[in-house]
Amino acid sequence: MKGAANVLATIILGWLFYLALAGITSDMWYSKFRYSWQYGVEFSQITQNPRPRDCNFFAAPMGDKACHYDRQVSTVLTGIDSATGRRIVIYSNDGSREWNDGNNPVKSSVSIWWQKVDE
Repeated sequence: MKGAANVLATIILGWLFYLALAGITSDMWYSKFRYSWQYGVEFSQITQNPRPRDCNFFAAPMGDKACHYDRQVSTVLTGIDSATGRRIVIYSNDGSREWNDGNNPVKSSVSIWWQKVDE
């Protein structure tokens, strides 16, 4: 009986360790550091909203909520137009481009937000 209890405890602890590790690595991959490196944007120019909890199985009332959230990323990237040498800004949400040579030039930025998906 003692051996079966040890095996069961080992299995439960293994699953808890796996769930914790999966949660940590997912958050590490989608971190501000990663987006800063990927888009060449200053760390301070990245805004990341926390994931909403209302679709969580354990949120009250407990049970399946038939929804989840997908991560969405919007970027505003700036650079120099190679043909004209003028500053340009590119918006990822619609792909539009405009000149960025006014008195208050736009800075590069990344916004991470959540979109609710009903299942």
